[in-house]
Amino acid sequence: AGPNLRAIMLNVNTPETRGVAVALQSVTDDLGRGLGPVIVAGFISVLGRQGAFNLSIAGWVPCGLMLCCLMFTMRKDEEQMQQRLAKTAASMLQQIQVTQSSGAGGGTAGGPLSVPADSSSSSSSSSS
Repeated sequence: AGPNLRAIMLNVNTPETRGVAVALQSVTDDLGRGLGPVIVAGFISVLGRQGAFNLSIAGWVPCGLMLCCLMFTMRKDEEQMQQRLAKTAASMLQQIQVTQSSGAGGGTAGGPLSVPADSSSSSSSSSS
């Protein structure tokens, strides 16, 4: 489930918070891998081998149910994130255009990321 969860988290978190979300998932995954055997060993001493493994396997049931519940919300969350990113991109593009049209950006008002003709012709002639 780890790679699937990472993909889901990347699709439903803003770029500003993706690092924190993936780091938190990674830490909890590592803690589970490290502490899981210790906890199971404690269960074995209390419940016996069969009981400990039954209890450990039963822990997967709530995890599986939570993953199944994602199918009801994941598409909607992804769509909302795409809308939020599109709105942010449009706002940033508008700010760039306003800055360039006012002359404060030092560029031309021809486009948001216009390149002077001299630099594009020299780069195209050097590539051939």
